[in-house]
Amino acid sequence: MARKKMTKKYRAALIGLGNIAWKYDRDNCDNEITTHMEAYLNSDDVEVVGGFDPCEDARNEFSKKYQVKAFDSIEELIEEKVDILSICSPSKFHYDHLKRALSSDIKMVWLEKPPVENITEFKEMVSLIGDTKVNVNYMRRHHPFFKKIREITKNKNYGVLQSCEVSFSKGFLTNGSHMVDLIAFIVDEKVSIDFSNITKDGSSGVGVGKTKTGTSVLIKGSDVPYHYLESIFVFEKGRIVVKNGGKEWIEEERIENADYPGTFSLKQKYTESFEQNLGFIKEGLDDLIQNFEQKRDSDLSFVKFENTLKLISELIGE
Repeated sequence: MARKKMTKKYRAALIGLGNIAWKYDRDNCDNEITTHMEAYLNSDDVEVVGGFDPCEDARNEFSKKYQVKAFDSIEELIEEKVDILSICSPSKFHYDHLKRALSSDIKMVWLEKPPVENITEFKEMVSLIGDTKVNVNYMRRHHPFFKKIREITKNKNYGVLQSCEVSFSKGFLTNGSHMVDLIAFIVDEKVSIDFSNITKDGSSGVGVGKTKTGTSVLIKGSDVPYHYLESIFVFEKGRIVVKNGGKEWIEEERIENADYPGTFSLKQKYTESFEQNLGFIKEGLDDLIQNFEQKRDSDLSFVKFENTLKLISELIGE
């Protein structure tokens, strides 16, 4: 992948040097950007100074690949006068790593999902954030399909949203938390879900619930050996289905049934395929930098994820 010339406006470093940090792009030949490191390398604003991982082999592999420093500790990394910190460590370490970042002079934190593991940790971090900009990499909030559904829901183009159903494989931390977050993002209100029939890792089972205003919610996890994400949004006057992880849009509208006067059915109104990279990870980096420079909070700002964290807490029983 071609590298853009860096202006070195901001210095970045990474904690956790696994797949989402850089390895998903290690053998990438299709020019898609799916990791934090490739997003940095394709930004005119960022210079990467190095990374930390508790595994020495991971540090050495990363350092050799990108010719940057492998830090022996988080403390050493923070002392490097880093402006942007990517936290790509396992989610159980996010609380500690974010807390360390917020106690330093780091200006921006790019945090992997789920941001923390329960609502108590979330509220503590909100109280500590101050002027630091913290974004969460729930990148599907950038997807134009889900932004459009949010607007359709808000504007009631098809009437009131009656139900939303999301299905996923590969467990809660990999895919399920994305789908839970999309529900919280689209309905933009408090959601309560009974997760008692879903396994703790979210690999299988069904969660059923409602939003504050009465929209029914169904979450389904399946323990199958392939990747899938699907969602269905049912309105009073239509239905929208997003399939194949966000690559297919099917929009249907309510019409009167000519064969049975006084009754209605659904007719396909519009379909669309989304061929671009579904990662949206570079957009996430750009959004973080804009939040810092414009002193704003966006939909990806940590403080906007309270409803999502409440649902995560319910699932894992915290």
